[in-house]
Amino acid sequence: MQRGDPLRVWHLDTIGSPQSVDGVAVGLWLLAAQQSQLGADVTLFLRDTPDANATAIASGSGIHLAQTSRSIQGAWRSSAYRGLHDPPDIVHFHTGWNPSHPFLAAAIRRRHVSYVQTPHGAYSKVIRSRKRLPRALYLHAVEAPYVRRAGGVLYNHEAESHDFHDLVPRFGGLESMIPFPTDIETSTSDGWQPDPAKRVVFLGRYEPFQKGLDRLVDIAALLPDVQFELYGQPPEGGSQTLSALIARSPANVRFNPPVFGEAKQQVLRRASLYLQPSRFDGFSLSVAGAMLQGLPCAVADDQAIAEEIRRNDLGLVLPTDAARAAEEIRKALDDPQQLRRWSANATPYARNRFDPVRSAEAHLAFYAEVLARSSAK
Repeated sequence: MQRGDPLRVWHLDTIGSPQSVDGVAVGLWLLAAQQSQLGADVTLFLRDTPDANATAIASGSGIHLAQTSRSIQGAWRSSAYRGLHDPPDIVHFHTGWNPSHPFLAAAIRRRHVSYVQTPHGAYSKVIRSRKRLPRALYLHAVEAPYVRRAGGVLYNHEAESHDFHDLVPRFGGLESMIPFPTDIETSTSDGWQPDPAKRVVFLGRYEPFQKGLDRLVDIAALLPDVQFELYGQPPEGGSQTLSALIARSPANVRFNPPVFGEAKQQVLRRASLYLQPSRFDGFSLSVAGAMLQGLPCAVADDQAIAEEIRRNDLGLVLPTDAARAAEEIRKALDDPQQLRRWSANATPYARNRFDPVRSAEAHLAFYAEVLARSSAK
């Protein structure tokens, strides 16, 4: 990079739909667009074809779009590999367990280009404990060496750093905690206006284990007078576990298609409580979105964001036991004063923490630190 030239940044990788049931994808589109508007030369690599919304955002913000693949063979044929004849200044890898990333990172290192990584919760103890032997071997033989050689690693929450250091105990790169962005303009002056009927909502992917949907169903069975509305989409190809869970759900639980835009904001503004029972989450876009609307949140205490919510009095942190969690939710729903306090605290906190401009500026400053450190070696 010549003095005065814009910083060239590659982000790998995401899906071609900025409006999706995927918090990392939504946040990454926002981050890339804002970095571009701040003057960086940003390329966002996609694993599929961009939709009309993606094309419009890229055109309006100046993001370059390119194709890549999760497979090593696909990555070798992709723009990410072929584009290394004219490499960027820095590459930012997102999430883990992507076989193409270690392959591309090796090629990037040969070009003496620095890279950083944001795990987005990919290395949580829960995930690692559920991987079978071949994937555990891959993690320690391939994934860990690749992230160990990164110039820096970024965390969304403090808890992620502990998981990362369990995997890479002697990491020598830079580290920083920079929250991923969300669209703070979705919050309105109308704020939270719950309907009289008690209604708990969940928004996200219908992945029973990770998202703790079995926990939700067990809690709902103990609160028959409270309606539980879920909005999301099932995994590609379906899920027998999900089908069995839906079949055993009580009458006060309803699985709905995903909602977006104004329909989503209305769901959040009119609900009594947002429930995120996940066993692990790196960046919970849904919790951030609920906070922006002033909707009080309840999260399981084994999530990365739980301590942040507890420390800042932003909502309810639940035990993993269904009976105890149901009792805590019952008490909260019967205490409108406490709900209003959480609502009043959450909106300004979320607007500050998840601000896209702040996040983009902090990411660019971190890249500059990594590059300065690399050039000094």
